Amino acid sequence: MYVPVEDIRLISKFGESSINSSLDRLGASSWIKRSTKVKKKIRDLANNLISIAAERSILKGAKLDIDYNKLAVFAKEFNFTETDDQLASLDEVYKDLASGKLMDRLICGDVGFGKTEIALRAAFIATYNNFNVILIAPTTLLARQHYLTFKKRFNKIENIELLDRNTKPSKKNNTINNFINCKIKILITTHAVFSINFDKARIGLVIIDEEQRFGVSHKEKIKKIKKNVHLLTLTATPIPRTLHMSLLGIKDLSLIKTPPVDRKSIETRVIKFDKVTIKKAIFNEKKRSGQIYLIVPKIKDIPDIKKRIISIYPNLRLGIAHGTLSSKDLELVMNDFYNYKIDLLIATSIVEAGLDIPRANTLIVFKSDNFGLAQLHQLRGRIGRSSKKAYAYFTLEKNNISNNAERRLKALQTMDALGAGMHLANYDLDIRGAGNLLGEEQSGQIIQVGIEMYQRLLKECINDSKGIENLSKAEEIEVSIKLPILIPETYIPDLSLRLSLYRRVGEFQEIIDISTFKEEMINRFGLIPDEFSNYLNVMILKLLARKCSIAKVYILKENYVITFDKKRLEYSESFVKWITSNKNKITLKNSHVIKINHKIDDSKKQLIDVIKLVKNMLELLEN
Repeated sequence: MYVPVEDIRLISKFGESSINSSLDRLGASSWIKRSTKVKKKIRDLANNLISIAAERSILKGAKLDIDYNKLAVFAKEFNFTETDDQLASLDEVYKDLASGKLMDRLICGDVGFGKTEIALRAAFIATYNNFNVILIAPTTLLARQHYLTFKKRFNKIENIELLDRNTKPSKKNNTINNFINCKIKILITTHAVFSINFDKARIGLVIIDEEQRFGVSHKEKIKKIKKNVHLLTLTATPIPRTLHMSLLGIKDLSLIKTPPVDRKSIETRVIKFDKVTIKKAIFNEKKRSGQIYLIVPKIKDIPDIKKRIISIYPNLRLGIAHGTLSSKDLELVMNDFYNYKIDLLIATSIVEAGLDIPRANTLIVFKSDNFGLAQLHQLRGRIGRSSKKAYAYFTLEKNNISNNAERRLKALQTMDALGAGMHLANYDLDIRGAGNLLGEEQSGQIIQVGIEMYQRLLKECINDSKGIENLSKAEEIEVSIKLPILIPETYIPDLSLRLSLYRRVGEFQEIIDISTFKEEMINRFGLIPDEFSNYLNVMILKLLARKCSIAKVYILKENYVITFDKKRLEYSESFVKWITSNKNKITLKNSHVIKINHKIDDSKKQLIDVIKLVKNMLELLEN
């Protein structure tokens, strides 16, 4: 079926191709039934999302005072120069905390881009206002690293304590009591926090680090710690659900896209796990006195991989780290790795987040197809944290891997630039879809109608629930005219670029957007040819028609036939007066259709005339 280019937004990406996808017959009712059923479920979801957001917006947050002089003294301890993105994100956090509304902000920045510094300064503001702060990390290893960082920065300012699964019961009770009584102001913790009752604590800020590592049930428990607290979420690659919530405006999003000075991109290769390549990778890192991470998907893989590494490179100092080690043993091995007593660390994804070892600049991932996209990106973030060039080897044991695993690895290989985390999250959104934003299920209803339509329907339903008019209906207005309407191949030869421009114009909501777009096209490609100009004029007509509730515009040889949307029941007095005073030119065919005679022969001039006419009608209808 051919679709006019001005209606290109009607075509949407279905998602991953599948042999089992069944097509609906054009004109049959099966598609309408399916999409209606999905829309009903999406509407329920949207209402639920909005009610959660509304509940938080009704509750007033603590309006925090910010002493910028004291904050500047605290900030001096930061040993790096803030990037522009970091400063912009800090400014957004400061405004949230001082506004009196509850903050719910997602800070998305690649590994090592300075998210922790934003958390430190937000915690400083909260404690300065005599509020307590909880920082929740997904692993004991990461919680410990945060504890050491916060302890160093808040030295002599506030008391800080760590609470995790290794904390002894007597110390745990003491820590909780001291936190509730404000003797301890900042509590760094893990999942251990979910079993504690904090009703009597004066909590002002909850910070969640690496939110993609927490399940939905954990996030619901986090919300229940205290309903009226400021919430700051840090992530390098947000899971599709959270990213989508940000894109829909349910969460506020701050992006840190600028890498620190002197940081180099990580060279990424997808290879088979063979002796020659692995030996060369280890040799090259050893030659420059560096260290290597070797990551395995499961603890049971460690003995086998240890044997293989010893056979490839016998004289290496090896270390092993995984989740079933005691906290003491785990801390010992990580300290040895940090102090260069270990050359190669064989570990599970326990080292995925937070470790900062500048000397480690080679990463080898065993059976990399067993890891998710966000996990692989996080693991890659463990290296390249100095000015040295870093290398990531994502290895495979077998040739046959799933389509999604292949796409994940290709994406990582392609997107190895600094700051790729957000692009990868968007890519993950395409591979897996936004999913059910409230439940555990990541695929949701998407498989029924495709990724793009699901997103569009969800956005429309959320706008409906918020009482916001959905203005993205320009493609539903029918314009009939005998004129070539397209971007000529001679003007822009690249097909993918032409398609992206069609799609971009289809997203415009205001005529001024088209004017700005015209200037951009002239600057980039030269004078706009007639066919392209016709296309842009048709889109201007559609935008005006939408505002007038016009459904169809037929530009015929002797007249224009304009059909209003049947939902329109009232017309202004000025508009009715205009029709009655032009009886010789305008015929009222029924309550929704008018016919306007004209004496213009040239089709291009007819289009310009109709635009002026509809513009005039808009003014009359609004009076």
